[in-house]
Amino acid sequence: MLHIPHGYLIALEGIDGCGKTTLTAQLARLLSDKGVAVVTTREPGQTGLGMKIRALIQERSVPMCPQAEYLLFAANRAQHFHEFILPQLSSGNVIISDRFFDSSLVYQGYARGLELDTLRTINYWVTQGRMPDLVIYVRVTPALAADRIKKRGAVITAYEKESDSFINKLFQGYESLVAPRQDVLVVDGSLDPVSLAQETAASVYELLCRKGMS
Repeated sequence: MLHIPHGYLIALEGIDGCGKTTLTAQLARLLSDKGVAVVTTREPGQTGLGMKIRALIQERSVPMCPQAEYLLFAANRAQHFHEFILPQLSSGNVIISDRFFDSSLVYQGYARGLELDTLRTINYWVTQGRMPDLVIYVRVTPALAADRIKKRGAVITAYEKESDSFINKLFQGYESLVAPRQDVLVVDGSLDPVSLAQETAASVYELLCRKGMS
């Protein structure tokens, strides 16, 4: 299998219904087919603590202020890093995470109104200063995302029940805080899943080769 020195962390981002979860699985499969040592993960979740936090956030059975919401995500990320991400990076693996810090920046910062620099400081602490090497922003319009959520027939999460104005704010947050950055690859989430995965995998594989994968 092909590894990369010190590992490589990829985060997939986008509004709910953008297709990032499907892309995470397909991207991992295509890279694995090329011989890349790759693992997938998600936030919140992955660890035992993370799964409990995920259930608490998604079910939203008790009131939750924005600060508490963010700190739950931060607690998940701290355990996620300690238990899963850092060991995988030490093994030289490529990690593909379905969501990471930019979700917190957009959801709790831009949309909920929390101070962005405070969120960045806490995140730097819980991740021990390690940020994703690459962020893939799966861009879709709020209208297309909402249509997909309705059609898939799965259980609707707390975030998917939010108002149209909140979803529009999330889209604006990704467009202003994430899309313009140099560490971000913006992909067209309106493409069919197969084409999107193939195009994204080709771009990522090229980047990995440049980083000294062997």
